[in-house]
Amino acid sequence: MDTQGPEFVDPADQWVLDPVTGTYELRLDAPQQRPAPSTPRRRR
Repeated sequence: MDTQGPEFVDPADQWVLDPVTGTYELRLDAPQQRPAPSTPRRRR
């Protein structure tokens, strides 16, 4: 249940995995947008 109201953004939702580097990045530009689904990495 969301107790903070519709404008509340969970800070954990702003961290997204960069599939290219494999690291997490803090995204402050568009917190209301969900990151694109990640694709599996190809094994070398």
